[in-house]
Amino acid sequence: MGSNHQQRRPTLSTEIYAQAGAIPYRYDPSGRLEILLIRRLDKERWGIPKGLIDPGVTPRETARAEAIEEAGVVGTLSDQPVGFFSFNKKKWDAMVHVTVFLLRVTEIQAEYSEQYRREREWFPFNTAVET
Repeated sequence: MGSNHQQRRPTLSTEIYAQAGAIPYRYDPSGRLEILLIRRLDKERWGIPKGLIDPGVTPRETARAEAIEEAGVVGTLSDQPVGFFSFNKKKWDAMVHVTVFLLRVTEIQAEYSEQYRREREWFPFNTAVET
């Protein structure tokens, strides 16, 4: 006897969003490489400043703007991306593809637009990779 119960298959999102981000870095006085990570104050996960690429704006321009807006840092951005990653953004029911640039930090702003929403912290390279 057949069952009227239909098995529901999980579906993959068809929405894809493009983001760009920066890995802000510096060398401390002893020459140790440090990476600046950020996190929203209401979240535990650390990450890099990144955001959606608006129409007519390049990934590189987006990475620079997000570093200023989310982390309050300015510097020399790599000419070419150093990597890419993708993740599933459940809140949007979408896949997000991120183009990543290096940013050698030359200025840390005391005040920046998302300072009341985000925390920033310098981590030794090895710690940042594991975070």
